[in-house]
Amino acid sequence: MVTDKINGLPGSTLSPSAESSRKQGVTARNAETEARGSQPASTDKVALTESARQLHRLEQAVASSPETRAEKVEAIREQIERGEYRINAEAIADKLVASDTDLLRLS
Repeated sequence: MVTDKINGLPGSTLSPSAESSRKQGVTARNAETEARGSQPASTDKVALTESARQLHRLEQAVASSPETRAEKVEAIREQIERGEYRINAEAIADKLVASDTDLLRLS
């Protein structure tokens, strides 16, 4: 089977004529590549919208930020278990307003 050959397993189920055709195709592609030199195969272009660029920047920011701060999560968990955790509603409201302001600025 072809996947056997890909996976490094012995044997190939390609018939001799199919193998010959495959080799001819590879040879033709190699000749085309050499004739072309280092020139690109095509002149296709891609244009990204501003939304796509913004999404890309956000994905990069998320990827570069730490997933969780385990020590902080554990400290909060312990405070909750002891009944000592206090919610600062004003700080939460301030951060929500700041977040909304940032989102409106990006729109």
